[in-house]
Amino acid sequence: MKANLVLPVIVACLACPLARAELLVSGVVSDCVGGKRYHPQGATVYILDAAKSTQIVKLLRKVYDAQPDPSDSVAVERFFASTDRLMHLVKTSGRLAATKSDASGSFKVGIPASAKDLVIFGFAESVDGPNAYAYSQLHTASRSNIAVSLDFAHGRCGH
Repeated sequence: MKANLVLPVIVACLACPLARAELLVSGVVSDCVGGKRYHPQGATVYILDAAKSTQIVKLLRKVYDAQPDPSDSVAVERFFASTDRLMHLVKTSGRLAATKSDASGSFKVGIPASAKDLVIFGFAESVDGPNAYAYSQLHTASRSNIAVSLDFAHGRCGH
């Protein structure tokens, strides 16, 4: 008789969110205005499976490395077309999770523990430009918690 009482409890726990193994991805986003660093609220952070997002990873590297000369209107136009394409791909991809940064620029989200190679991509409207973005690509290995910093200023900010 006791076995009948134990089984429903075990089955019920399999459906519990806490019963699923998750990795916790947390971090902070930062940007720069007028040479001063700040942490924007409302930045969107996407967590992608790198193995399933190879086109996004290639385009991220291309866009991230491209800094067109502002006087070259053709290069600037191509750059913005690439960033628009990148944003479309990220927003329509099969992502693992998406979240927004809070008032302190922090974010936290759980993803399946089976995720191994991640792309963490942050995006926000910027005060000095049409958009701000940053990404980090990493291997989760055997970690249960992942902390990342996404710098929309790409290291170009006075202290």
